Amino acid sequence: MGDRGLVWAFYPLYITHFLMGHPPFKLSKSRINDNVSKKLYNIFALIVIVLLILVYVVYRHQSVVNNPDLNHSALIKFINMVYFAVVLGFTLVSYIWSAIQRTHTVKLWKKIIKIDNDMKSVGIRPNYTYISRSSLRFLFCSLISLHTYILYLLFSQEFHDKLQAFTSYGLLYFGVLNHTAVTCSFVTLMRFVNHILDVLIKKTESVLANPDVRCDHHLRRIMCVYHRLFEISKLISQTFSVQLLLSFGISFVMLTFQSYNVICSAYNGSPHLKYAFAGIIFVLMGVFEKFVIVVTCHKCMNQTTTLKLILNKYMALNSTNSSVHKELNAFALQLLHETFEIYAGNMFLIDLPIFTSVCGTATTYIILLWQTDTGVDLNYSMKKVFGVF
Repeated sequence: MGDRGLVWAFYPLYITHFLMGHPPFKLSKSRINDNVSKKLYNIFALIVIVLLILVYVVYRHQSVVNNPDLNHSALIKFINMVYFAVVLGFTLVSYIWSAIQRTHTVKLWKKIIKIDNDMKSVGIRPNYTYISRSSLRFLFCSLISLHTYILYLLFSQEFHDKLQAFTSYGLLYFGVLNHTAVTCSFVTLMRFVNHILDVLIKKTESVLANPDVRCDHHLRRIMCVYHRLFEISKLISQTFSVQLLLSFGISFVMLTFQSYNVICSAYNGSPHLKYAFAGIIFVLMGVFEKFVIVVTCHKCMNQTTTLKLILNKYMALNSTNSSVHKELNAFALQLLHETFEIYAGNMFLIDLPIFTSVCGTATTYIILLWQTDTGVDLNYSMKKVFGVF
């Protein structure tokens, strides 16, 4: 793609930084321009957060006065509070964490530009078009799903207080939009790391398979690129650690409560059952989003194993060549100490087994909630508190 390839590859990421509510910066081949006024973005994010708090406090007070039955169930009050905390919590924490990590973010872009120059010196030409297009597809799919869900809820019900309804949905929209932007940013960066690892493995194998090439010299340069890529992966984990942890926590809460809500609505014959299924659709969107994150991280971590197998294969073939064998041993030792592992807030590894763990835990909590109260109609309580389903 030429010199502009790296810049174009990260334009989807640049777009999402506008959605994340903190100041973006311009990425170029030679420098990073982070002298962008952040006043507008900070004011906008703070307004959304303050409005979220005011809307909940005011509407909750009005709903309790007009509907005393909402206070009869402690579980309903708890779930409503959790939903409010989920939407507000992620937006607030994401805003604060993005501001704290802004220095690390600029450092991350500088490392990305540096590794791009290193790869060119080794003769590696990544396909940045693939990274850009795959990230755009994920971003567009997420935005289309979000808008379809919101529009369905807007046009499938009547509102007694349209101001209350549109305010609630508007704030929910900005909260989910922020969440989508964070996810897309992380996926874009991890696909970059995964793609570079893929081309690095192919380059390593081609160098070792060619007897006319100075393997030891090329291996040392490849090891340098691998080390820089390992540092980038660690910086990505650190930059998005808290947001990833909250994102998985939100998905778990939504999966548990909405599944419990559907079971209760079906058991009690609730007239609002169709809105419970709308909630399940939202959960499925979140599960798909997490599936993309987990698969991307799994592929990235699995690349290290593939590289180890290639090194072991050529160690045996080059056992008589002391210089090449020495570099292969050094590379294998580097892989042992620099294994790609992506964690969410240093709490758990983002890998495929997380789905079985989450499903098992969610099932346990659903059973506990069912034993606590089988008469919960979450859709009714949400309608009374926030004016919307």
